[in-house]
Amino acid sequence: MDNININIKTLRYLFYASLVIVVLADFFIHREKIEFFWDAIPGFSALYGLVSSILLIIVSKAIGHKLLLRKEDYYD
Repeated sequence: MDNININIKTLRYLFYASLVIVVLADFFIHREKIEFFWDAIPGFSALYGLVSSILLIIVSKAIGHKLLLRKEDYYD
């Protein structure tokens, strides 16, 4: 059981490290054509993607629990 916890911790640290690498890499990308003001903000795309993914998961779980989940004695 301890081996599973070690693997989960390792995966979590690798995930966080990859997020940091993506945000840091965005600081070094040269943008020739900026159409919107947020295109000039380094790391905005990565942060926007992360926040929208988390929001999508939370909203879909809430909809699933409110509309799709039935009580245990639904068919009785």
